[in-house]
Amino acid sequence: MKRTIGVMVAIVIGSSLFALPVALSFETWNSKAISSSAASAGVSVGVLPHLEVQGALLLEMEGRIGGVGTLTFALVAPHFYRDPSRAPLYYNALVGVGYLGGWDRAEGKPFGEIFIRATPLSLGAAYYRTRERTFGFGIGFDHYTRSWSFIVNIFAFDRYL
Repeated sequence: MKRTIGVMVAIVIGSSLFALPVALSFETWNSKAISSSAASAGVSVGVLPHLEVQGALLLEMEGRIGGVGTLTFALVAPHFYRDPSRAPLYYNALVGVGYLGGWDRAEGKPFGEIFIRATPLSLGAAYYRTRERTFGFGIGFDHYTRSWSFIVNIFAFDRYL
């Protein structure tokens, strides 16, 4: 009996997860917390029509490794509609809050930054199978050095599964 209930719960959770739009994401990063240009690759999941959760692995050219987690809110139109035949607006603007952090292998110490970011130009959505985000900018607070920094994401690309 317990096994049957467990299988049914797993099926319900699994089917609801696969009903959400999921994308593979690639993003460039630059901020004071990371000393050189960096890129992240990860997964983006639309949990609500106007809310998206992103998680990614961050790699920096000078050897830092870490992760990025972001909650992104759509400002102009929803990321997706629950009705799969209804197309969302191709243009969107986004605001995200998140955390960027990890380990600096060269210096042997952690780094981390809480940030808020605006992306005024986002083209595409899950309905169109791709999305490009450009000119993302924001501010971040490095809680290790207690300093503020300017964050720039020149380019990001999402490919929906």
